[in-house]
Amino acid sequence: MPQEPRRGVVNFITADRPVSELLVRDPRVDKISFTGSVAAGKRIGALCGERIARCTLELGGKSAAVVLDDYDIDAAAESILGPACAMTGQICGSLTRVIVSRSRHDALVEALSSRFAQVKVGDPFDPAMQMGPVAMKRQLERIERLIAAGVNEGARLADSDEHAVELANDTPFGLNNSVFTHDADRAYRVARRLLSGTVGHNVFRTDFSIAFGGFKQSGVGREGG
Repeated sequence: MPQEPRRGVVNFITADRPVSELLVRDPRVDKISFTGSVAAGKRIGALCGERIARCTLELGGKSAAVVLDDYDIDAAAESILGPACAMTGQICGSLTRVIVSRSRHDALVEALSSRFAQVKVGDPFDPAMQMGPVAMKRQLERIERLIAAGVNEGARLADSDEHAVELANDTPFGLNNSVFTHDADRAYRVARRLLSGTVGHNVFRTDFSIAFGGFKQSGVGREGG
């Protein structure tokens, strides 16, 4: 017979969807905190709405690195590279889009590609490796489809701050962005117009001592802080 949960101790219940939904519906559960997909978050939000339950939903992101014209290309590439390799890029707030002016596009592509070419990919338990595999085969296949689609469709490039903001906000998500510029006032003006919960300045921002969360389909509420 399973033992009764001890009062005052954190208990983990590994369950499938029906059991998980029972926990979400149960009025004895005061607060639901979920990190995961938009689809699952929508379902949890709907169930919480039925009983007006409090919930925090930390969902997906498609965050942008907005590299303005005064910022050094190599410095931007170096800053973008490190976080992109963490957890094989499978971090909700990763800077998965890079927005740069047309005149500097090729230089940034070369700076990024040359650095990524040197990343050692392999067994994540090997200290010599810098990146492990993605979580599952279907995720790998999805990534390969997206790469192929990008190659076939080409890319739309920015020529101004206005266009950069427009492109950065052109997504159903709003979790995390970064602005790369040496002009602090310019960074502030651009950052104020980016629809995301967090905006970094010349860096990928992951400070969980401040409130973390997003707008639009990136979720509801804030964690930490």
